[in-house]
Amino acid sequence: MRDKKEMYIIIATSFVCYFVVSFLLPTFQYYVIDGHQNLDTNGYIEAAKELYQQGFKANIERGEGYALLFGMPYFFKASYSTVIYWGVFLNFIAWILTSILIYKTLNLLINNKRVALLCACAFSILIGNIEFVNLILSETIYTFILTLAVYFAAKYIVTKNISSLGWAFFIYCYSIITRPILMVLLPLIIFLILMQVIKQRKSYDLKKMRTFSLIIFSGIALILSQMLMMKKDYGTFTLSIDGQKTVYVYIGSYVHSMETGTDLNLEKNRRGVEYWNYFHKGEWDSIKYRASNDMWHNVKYNKMKLFKALCVDIYFNSAQGGDFAISKDSNKTLQAFKDICITVSGYMNLIFSSIAGVLIIPVFLLRRKLNRELFLYCILLWIVPVALILISGVSFWQNNRFHIPIPPLILINMGLLISALTTKATQSASINSLSQS
Repeated sequence: MRDKKEMYIIIATSFVCYFVVSFLLPTFQYYVIDGHQNLDTNGYIEAAKELYQQGFKANIERGEGYALLFGMPYFFKASYSTVIYWGVFLNFIAWILTSILIYKTLNLLINNKRVALLCACAFSILIGNIEFVNLILSETIYTFILTLAVYFAAKYIVTKNISSLGWAFFIYCYSIITRPILMVLLPLIIFLILMQVIKQRKSYDLKKMRTFSLIIFSGIALILSQMLMMKKDYGTFTLSIDGQKTVYVYIGSYVHSMETGTDLNLEKNRRGVEYWNYFHKGEWDSIKYRASNDMWHNVKYNKMKLFKALCVDIYFNSAQGGDFAISKDSNKTLQAFKDICITVSGYMNLIFSSIAGVLIIPVFLLRRKLNRELFLYCILLWIVPVALILISGVSFWQNNRFHIPIPPLILINMGLLISALTTKATQSASINSLSQS
């Protein structure tokens, strides 16, 4: 392996940073050993149990992509603590592989190992992302899945192997059944793939097109299978009702509190109780109906209040850091270290969110130094982070949670643009680069 030195640097940097955040600041002790997980962890645990212990039953709030991976020990009737440790190990591996994929992706597309290594190591030191390694939440795995899809898209650009484009789409579909948040981009992704295939159709033989079609339809089947499971188990043809819950309980509460002058906490709690009443009765369509009606009411009659609520939520979700929770009995030095981590992760979140917003400007300024496919690639690497940031506006008090998947995509985009400033990004990598992939 020609990149052995770079791999050692990435892995060593990752281990050191993880040790600092997890053990010098004892978040591992608090989250994993003491068991103070996030409130949403219970939902993912329940989804894994339903999947592996109740005959592949769907979960009404959580996608099956994450439960399928971290819930594997339940197949062997493992204990709760075993599942937690397995989930943290899985997150840790996915987090390191994300750094490696950043390097591999850039090394495919540009002839600049230094830039590729710098971007990979930059991700390794993002303490906000490190904190989530110790939490049984889907963010870390989801970040890895998105980065893997981006890597296969890069392989297609370099090799022109249509199967790589198919796998990029398949992995994107898996990300949807992990977290449906980017389902909104599915029509755009399908349109771009169709345009690319139509343009290059003469260069693909029948066998390659069959393989490509099989992979594409398998990806669509992943999404449909989860929706059919939901229809069978709950009578509603959807991926999850978590989105409707968020729209009704969070952004709906915010707008209503501004409209009526009621306290936001009281309104959120009232709607939360209302949601759980429907939930426990199994009235899923009623939840969807109320969320949809509430949103359309706000769009029609409270446009400015809705816009203000979205902007405020986006700002705070983009500027807040992690929790870095530790025991209240910790000494003052650790408490001070915790405060530093919260502040630093907040600035890191704000920096990456700001870069995501303006990155489209250098992409267009440097478009002549990029071929058509790389230009579209950079556009997509801008659209996805911006979409995640905008969607975060429907919720509040989430700190940096919505923004965890953003840094790898921004770093890859920045690496490409930095290379384009100094030399034209190549349409096909050198033989050495291909051998390293």
